[in-house]
Amino acid sequence: MNKMIKYVIALVLLLTTACESNDNAGQNKPYISKDYLQVAHQLQLSAEGKAAELRVEANCAWRVDISEDWLAASPTEGSMSQNISILAAQNTTGAERMAILKLTAGTAPQMQVMVTQPSMNSGVVEEKRLSMSPTSLAFEASGGVQNLTLSSNTSWVVSSSPEWCTLSAYSGSGNAEIAVTVPANPTEVQRTGHIVVAGEGVNPITINVQQKESPSTQKEPGPNDNQPPT
Repeated sequence: MNKMIKYVIALVLLLTTACESNDNAGQNKPYISKDYLQVAHQLQLSAEGKAAELRVEANCAWRVDISEDWLAASPTEGSMSQNISILAAQNTTGAERMAILKLTAGTAPQMQVMVTQPSMNSGVVEEKRLSMSPTSLAFEASGGVQNLTLSSNTSWVVSSSPEWCTLSAYSGSGNAEIAVTVPANPTEVQRTGHIVVAGEGVNPITINVQQKESPSTQKEPGPNDNQPPT
């Protein structure tokens, strides 16, 4: 009888050790990251039109789209991280010009880079300024609309924003009022994110955005819920 008891105990210990090994093996599986894309929010070219380097950080294939015909990128497509050249001719227009580079990579959020080029004939340049008010937004679980007041004397672009937020404007020049629309939060988890606005010649501004979690739904008690069992 004692031998049988010892055998059973040894078998239980062996099975427990095997289960723990399987759990640990699952925990040590390599983590496969999602597609990501990272790039500078702004880039300034010389008035003479010399090429500038832009670093693209990515873990998948990416492409560049340009909004203006006076600007070019080489290459416009690639894979993984690398430097690309941003090219422009001399700016003899007498005024500063701006273009937006739109970069996409797999399922990563789209990134925008504001490219500016001063004019060769420009005179004294006014000091650039950019400010936002308020610096944070808080939404109820039901969502809603809140406004951001942008004060600026330069060109600006919203370089990133939460995917659950919709903005009334993503780029512009000078002062602006931006409406931020947030739908109802369908989850029971608080949502947080950042709206980043970059401007030519100024530091980017980050606006914190929060939304409360959705309250858990509970079944309304019925007339017989509190009745004792029969």
